[in-house]
Amino acid sequence: MLKDYGSKDIKKYIDALAKRVEKHFTESTEKDDIAGIASGKILNAVWKACEDEFTKLTESWMTRISQFYSDGSVSLEYTASEAEGAFRRQRFGT
Repeated sequence: MLKDYGSKDIKKYIDALAKRVEKHFTESTEKDDIAGIASGKILNAVWKACEDEFTKLTESWMTRISQFYSDGSVSLEYTASEAEGAFRRQRFGT
């Protein structure tokens, strides 16, 4: 299963997630602008939370893999820095 999710796939899934987050929270923030909430704050906060959670999960998976496969026979096909780069590339309003 780990071999099915390489860095190219992870980047593709992060791009798809970015489109969904932008779609749902741009609509939400347009409605909230009437109440005086800055439109990009919610979108950026949600995106940062997604990035933080994915980074935390990746680190957890890497720790567990190293515990159970200390010989290096199994590993993630992407690195945490590749995932962080994909999230960084999709940041909104920067």
